[in-house]
Amino acid sequence: MEKLSVIIITLNEEEFIEGAIETASFADEIIIMDSYSTDKTSELIKNKNIIFKQNKFENFTKQRYIASQYATNDMILFIDADERIPIMLREEIQSVLKMEEPKSAYKVLFSHIFMGKRLKHGTNKNNWKLRLFNKKSCWYDETRLVHEKIIVINGEIGKLTHPIIHYTYRSWNHCINKKNHYAELQAQQLFKKGIKPNAFHFIIKPASRFVNQYFLKAGFLDGFPGFAGAFINSYYVMTRYIKLWLLHHSME
Repeated sequence: MEKLSVIIITLNEEEFIEGAIETASFADEIIIMDSYSTDKTSELIKNKNIIFKQNKFENFTKQRYIASQYATNDMILFIDADERIPIMLREEIQSVLKMEEPKSAYKVLFSHIFMGKRLKHGTNKNNWKLRLFNKKSCWYDETRLVHEKIIVINGEIGKLTHPIIHYTYRSWNHCINKKNHYAELQAQQLFKKGIKPNAFHFIIKPASRFVNQYFLKAGFLDGFPGFAGAFINSYYVMTRYIKLWLLHHSME
C-alpha cells in the first residue's frame, strides 16, 4: 500500500487552515508550506501533527516544488487551504493507494462554491485538475508561474469520481486581490516569452472569455453568481495584458 503526503500552500489562511488540516487528516503526513503569514495561520497549527515549513513566495510552481522536497512519500496530493476532501473522495483516494499498480497521476473534479452558490455551469463544469500524483513519475512545468501544470513523464493518468469542494473566494475583495495576483504572475510569464499585447488582447480576449463562460457554457444558469464569475474572469484577462503592457514600458 502506498503512503500519502498531503501538501498545503498557505499565506494568511487563518480562516481556512484548520478545516484543511482536518480534511487531510487521513494522510500519512501533512506538509504546510507557508509564505510567512502575518495573521494567526502559524499559531493555529501549533501542536498539530504536521510538518511546517516557510519560504518566501516567488511563484506557485516554485513554492509547490520546494514543498514537495519535504515529502517522505512518493504519492502526493496538493490541496489549497480553502479546499475540502469529502468522505467519498477520501475513500476513493484510499482505494487508489491500496492498488498494486496505481496510475502515475489522477485528475480530480472540482466543485466550486462562489457567492454562497455551488456553480454547475460555465467554466466550472467538468473542471478537472491533476492533483494526486507519484513524484517519481511526474513533475511541475517550471516555466509556469501560476496555474501550475504537472507533467507526467512515465505512466498513465486516471480520473477520480468524487470532487474536491472549493470555497473559491471568501469575499469580493479577496476575489479581486487574488485575480490581480494571478494576472501579475501571468504577465511576468508572458513577458519572459517576449509576447507584446495589442488591441486583440485588450478587447477581443476579455470579451471572448465573458461570452464563452456566460453564454456558450451556460454560466447564466447559475444566476447572478454565474454572471459575476464570468465578469471577474473577463476582468482577469484584461488585467493580465494591462500588466504585461506596463512591464514592456517599465511601469508599475
